[in-house]
Amino acid sequence: MATAIITETELTNYTGKASTSQSELVRLAVNDFVERYCARDFSKDTVDRAETHRIIEAYQRTLMVKKPPIVSLTKIETGEAGETASLVDSTSYEIADSQAGLIRMISTYFLPNIRYTVTYKGGWAAIPDGIKIAALS
Repeated sequence: MATAIITETELTNYTGKASTSQSELVRLAVNDFVERYCARDFSKDTVDRAETHRIIEAYQRTLMVKKPPIVSLTKIETGEAGETASLVDSTSYEIADSQAGLIRMISTYFLPNIRYTVTYKGGWAAIPDGIKIAALS
């Protein structure tokens, strides 16, 4: 677990009970459950992350990263593990929807059966209120 979905103060305000060692265990359990249930880390990256995608469908124009929103997109490379990577021209793709984590090819497609490595920073600077409310409910 990389970040607190709910804080101790938010939990005590929601329950109306004073903080105890047991409430801290509940808070940690809730944070862990939400990240496992959603299958993602909600914290904001402070360094670039390299994420590998294998395109299955032919003529696919978009790719979705695993940790939206996209804060910055450094590069996209192709190549199998152990091979020298080839840089994809940065003028051939764009961030289509940073909040959804979508990258779109502009004048071509992501090719099928090719391994793409996307290097980017992602994640929220602050946990959205909707996620906090769901965690407390």
